Amino acid sequence: MKLTLIFSYVLLLFVLRYGFQILNDQVTLLLLIGGLALFGFSNRKK
Repeated sequence: MKLTLIFSYVLLLFVLRYGFQILNDQVTLLLLIGGLALFGFSNRKK
């Protein structure tokens, strides 16, 4: 459980740092919102 949270956090950092270079802004924003939603869902599930 904790490992997935750490992985999600690292993935979010990666998207924040490189997302704007690789993707356009809309896709990056969608990824961020999706990641935050997943994070909130996993927290609520616990």
